[in-house]
Amino acid sequence: MGGFGPKLQGAFPMIIPRRAALALPPGLALTSLAQAQQPAHRVVALYPSGHFLENLMLRPDGAVLFTSYFAREVGIWSEAAGQAVFARIEGHPVSLAHGTEGPVLALHGVPFTEGARLAGSGAVLQLSRDGRPGRRIPLPEAGFLNGMARLSDNIYLIADSGLGRIWRLDLTAGTATPWLAVPDMAPDPGRPGLPGVNGLQIAGNALYFSNSARPGIWRVMLGTDGAPAGAAQRVATLPGVDDFVVLPSGGFLAATHGDVVLRVAANGAVTPLIETPDIAGCTAVALAPRPGGGLLLYISASGGLLERRGLPAHLVRVELPNGL
Repeated sequence: MGGFGPKLQGAFPMIIPRRAALALPPGLALTSLAQAQQPAHRVVALYPSGHFLENLMLRPDGAVLFTSYFAREVGIWSEAAGQAVFARIEGHPVSLAHGTEGPVLALHGVPFTEGARLAGSGAVLQLSRDGRPGRRIPLPEAGFLNGMARLSDNIYLIADSGLGRIWRLDLTAGTATPWLAVPDMAPDPGRPGLPGVNGLQIAGNALYFSNSARPGIWRVMLGTDGAPAGAAQRVATLPGVDDFVVLPSGGFLAATHGDVVLRVAANGAVTPLIETPDIAGCTAVALAPRPGGGLLLYISASGGLLERRGLPAHLVRVELPNGL
């Protein structure tokens, strides 16, 4: 999720100016992307300005689920059926993960625009395979729920951008306990309006997390019991990052909450993958195999809502070659 008050104080302490989240750290240069070099992309779902598409999940049947935060909806898009509402939510949906009975959803009971009232309003909701809301688990100790990853059958890890920690949720028991809190997860007091730990991804025997206020990606190895094993190590430094995916090559694709998705090579080199106003305020990315070879990249975008750009919110599909 993009910029908001990490200390959960005030009504809405800051709207990030356009591309402010992409201020380059010292020593990091970013080559501009010529239009001719960009992969082909298509807007597959469109919402009017004022919508905030936040997170993505790909189903095995090829459909894409995505959260629409202020509309209180989970949307769905497929090549065959197009764009539709998958579920209507009592609350503001943030992140999605697969579950044995259907999607699992992290949400805010109070929108982040209401500042301090957000704290304690978070919950996790079990959805059925056809989008019917089921069991709801309140998380009253959480500050600002954000990205989520499935650790095992009924165990989930959920980022808390406000408190700078990761929660471990036992879906069966309905309980959440602190899993890890390190300084690299915390918001940065010098960059008010940006969240701390944000996106979560599990790849192999490691958990990866992004921090938007300290823009980069870190890796934490996982023990055989699913507990963290060893220190968090920074594996990428970026000009801005929201959510991301881990590539088979060991690199990353990262949404930046700007107009660009970045590619991070295994050696740490950062280059633009695609840059267009169609992905303004991009919040999340997800990868799927493309029939006939290559990959499909899905990007959710807010239309620059927090930056008051007034653009439509989009779900965009990008065709990528093999070898990323």
